[in-house]
Amino acid sequence: MRLAFITNIKTSMMIMVVFYHCCMFYTGNWGKVFDVTGDERIIAFTAWLNSFHVPAFVMASGYLLYYLAVEKKHYFSTKDFLGRKVQRILKPYVLTSLFWVCPIHYFLFGGSSSAFFKNYALGIAPSQLWFLLMLWWLLAGFYLVLSRRMLIFGKRDAIICVLLFAGGGLLVRLAHNLLQIGSAMQMSIYFYFGCYLRYKKLQPAWNKVIVAALLALVSGYTVLFAEGKYIAGMIKPVFTLAELYLIYCLGQVTVDAYLFKTNLWKELSRTSYEIFLIHQQIIYFCIRVFHPLLSMWETIACTFVTTMVVSWLICLGIDGISRKGCGVFGKV
Repeated sequence: MRLAFITNIKTSMMIMVVFYHCCMFYTGNWGKVFDVTGDERIIAFTAWLNSFHVPAFVMASGYLLYYLAVEKKHYFSTKDFLGRKVQRILKPYVLTSLFWVCPIHYFLFGGSSSAFFKNYALGIAPSQLWFLLMLWWLLAGFYLVLSRRMLIFGKRDAIICVLLFAGGGLLVRLAHNLLQIGSAMQMSIYFYFGCYLRYKKLQPAWNKVIVAALLALVSGYTVLFAEGKYIAGMIKPVFTLAELYLIYCLGQVTVDAYLFKTNLWKELSRTSYEIFLIHQQIIYFCIRVFHPLLSMWETIACTFVTTMVVSWLICLGIDGISRKGCGVFGKV
């Protein structure tokens, strides 16, 4: 049985990813997709969002994996685990790439067969689907380590995660992030943190929350405004870990909030994964409609609401297929 506050964190971060992508148009970083001058306010805001939304989901995944694999013995064997994750992660990656992301990208922006092969078959830049490849490597690697009782949650493991983070950054530069292995290495420190939180079964402590908040503020300011990118890059993991601890505590103390008991939230929790898979291409269409007519913030708001609603409607059709056996998304 999933832990309620972990489900809330994962759902919240998935929704935040959608909102983040609605804002990205105005950063100027989608230059190959849309030609627009970056807005400094949005650039700072998206830099802040980017510091925690994906890492928080990765942390929650690590927390859940430790709970299911170590405490509940949820998986019968390594074969059983990997088989489920192939159904849940790799199968959606292939199907969504072939029948959704690539056709829409070609329709809107064109592209050569070699570019599509490099970006999607080799996983170098597969739009929003990079997340699936990254998560696959983390889940497979950490399951093998946990199943063999190789994690001791001591200094050795922490040092290995730091080395993986640094090595991942190097691999991204040297190997163009082939199959998102470099991204997985960089995210391993946050996945490990999730496993550690479950291992220790830490409860919110206000003294630690205050320290983490101060640390996040100080290091966050450095990350966003430091002139030296090298310094900012070195401090970013500290900033992110402080944010993740705050999110972890907030998730626990708000688990019984009214919002999380509503039918709307339950429906979002049920479909957030599918919404994530298809949302970015819907954003492309929405921006083309709203940007010429509305202000920046109005465009972002209308794009976000429209994307969520349209994605959810498409998910209803996907769910009809998924109910027939394992369907598109398989078992968790």
